[in-house]
Amino acid sequence: MFFKRRASERSEFAKELRTEILQYGEIPEDSGSFKGTMHRNWMSLKSTFSSNNEEAILEEAIKGEEESLEVYNDLIQERNLPPSIDSLLIKHKNAIQASINTEKMHEELVS
Repeated sequence: MFFKRRASERSEFAKELRTEILQYGEIPEDSGSFKGTMHRNWMSLKSTFSSNNEEAILEEAIKGEEESLEVYNDLIQERNLPPSIDSLLIKHKNAIQASINTEKMHEELVS
């Protein structure tokens, strides 16, 4: 359930950003490097799931979330984004950080 909620939340993030970009008359691009990073993270997480080691699964999930957080931080630093997109990125970044905090708490409980 935890991972389904995260996937649903990330899907909603993408929809919100796409909608916002379209409102500015731009066509959202799918970033090849971002897709590649997400695919690698998913494959690594999938491999970790097969080990059935809860602590390892949480560690891999945290790693993926921290990489996402870095991407958001880089985007926020650009300073050339419209205010509405900037605030949306900050909202998403805060949600990702909250997720990391939750995952780290769970990790401490299982270790």
